[in-house]
Formats: sequence, C-alpha cells, structure tokens
Amino acid sequence: MIQTKLLGKLETWINTEANRISPATKQNPIVRGTPTINFLFKFTNDISGDIQYSYPKGFVIYDRATFFDFQDTLSLRPFLGQLALKLAGYWKYEIYEVYWEQYPSDLEPEFTPLKPDQDMPIGPEFGKVQGLVAIGKMYVGEISGSEEVQYREYVAPDKDNYIYHGQ
Repeated sequence: MIQTKLLGKLETWINTEANRISPATKQNPIVRGTPTINFLFKFTNDISGDIQYSYPKGFVIYDRATFFDFQDTLSLRPFLGQLALKLAGYWKYEIYEVYWEQYPSDLEPEFTPLKPDQDMPIGPEFGKVQGLVAIGKMYVGEISGSEEVQYREYVAPDKDNYIYHGQ
C-alpha cells in the first residue's frame, strides 16, 4: 500500500516486472523513436468514485520493481505526472502498460492513450495499451492544519454559563 499527503510529492516502488507484457527493453530514460513502454495509472477514490488517469512524471525500471514519481497539485495534468487528489482517504490504483514501437518526442494526446479502452490510430508512433500489470490501494492523508473538515475548539468559561429559556 502507498501512503502520501495531499499536495506533495508521490514517489513509490511498485512491482510491474512480474506481469510485464511487452518485450520492450528496459530503457531509462525513454528515447524518442525507439521501442519502449510507459505506464498509465488509473486512480479511483473509494468514497466518491472520482476517477483520474495519469502517466508518471518519471519512472525507472529495476529488476523486480519500478520507481514512479508523481506530483500532487491543485490541477490534473495527466501527461505531466500531476495529480489532483483533493479527497483524503483510500484510492485504488490500476497500472496499465502502454507500448510504442517508435516513442514520440513527448507524451502528447494525439499519440498517447489516456484511458485503457481508448482506440488509437494504427501506426508505430501511437501508444497501445497492452494490459493491466498491477493493482493496489493508496492512502492519501491530510496535511495538519489544512484538513477537509475542521473543528473549532472553544475555551471553557471561568464561571457557570447558563442559558435560560425565553431570555
């Protein structure tokens, strides 16, 4: 399980290599025009059902796990690795492997699928979702002092405090 705070950096290690689908080599960093993979994340809030899709800001593939880097901000920018996880609590994540025969110069909407079931044109520069490689839970905690629900604490009076009906 991943734990993070609202409006912060999210760095995590997740095992994606056990379920690798594409034969792409482990390239770090991603090189334009070469066969490579990237990872599409789907985040679903357990209470509200809010769904967000995003690619990581960066990732490094190791022998058993992959290191992912995201930024939690106030606005969702899925191709830049920026999330908007405004609701604290539990989020389910699903990670999909996306394969390119010729990686484009940057993650751009016309070359990159934003949903697992999105149809993309046929061509080597278009990403293709290969399948689901990991599922898990993430807990997003609140930053002290900026909780979604805040309570005021009043100091007890020095003497008795009576409320009389009608007065």
